[in-house]
Amino acid sequence: MPSRGTTRSSPNDYTALAAAELIDACTGGDAAAWQEFMRRFHGIIAITAARAAARWGDASPQTIDDLIQETYLKLCADRGRVLQQSRFAHPDAVFGFLKTITINVANDYFKGLRAGKRGGNMVATPLDGSETGHSADRPSGLADPERALLLDRVDTCLRDMAPAETRDRDRKIFWLYYRQGMTAKEITGLPNIGLTLKGVESTLHRLIQLVRTHLTGTRAAKPDTS
Repeated sequence: MPSRGTTRSSPNDYTALAAAELIDACTGGDAAAWQEFMRRFHGIIAITAARAAARWGDASPQTIDDLIQETYLKLCADRGRVLQQSRFAHPDAVFGFLKTITINVANDYFKGLRAGKRGGNMVATPLDGSETGHSADRPSGLADPERALLLDRVDTCLRDMAPAETRDRDRKIFWLYYRQGMTAKEITGLPNIGLTLKGVESTLHRLIQLVRTHLTGTRAAKPDTS
């Protein structure tokens, strides 16, 4: 509860906050902050819940809604203890965090349903992005240090070469596609993107060509040390 002499902020006060600041407000028990949280992140929770339900063989609207509600209960429990313990290396890392929470909630939900059923031996397939159709462009087969270095080079390229007026939005689209495994259609439905499906697809195509050209040129420019 707010202390005497303070006023509760309106939902509009939270729209410009960074994700970490918004989460701090949520864990402080502010209902208006939670409203903004749901406006901003409901899309990724709903999309992940639907994917998880489909992989367990029950993608009915009621089941998906149950998973979404269970996810919110998980996030709100103990004054947002799960959120309080979260640490985000970059602003968009919250999407991967919420995706993981939703997947875990879904797996627990379906395992619980099948635990009491005779012969319930269904095994869940992890939703780690490998189910997406564009995995061939991901930096697979690399050791962790090599992968981290490559991702850093890609992000540097996006920061340096993407148009200044759309740089932040373009980076968000690129990393939601490659790190979080979201489709162009799913990205279109998120708040603050402001592009049609064709616009998102065009942005991705432009950024992919930009990154590939940059990385290919970087490799060609390296001196021969043999």
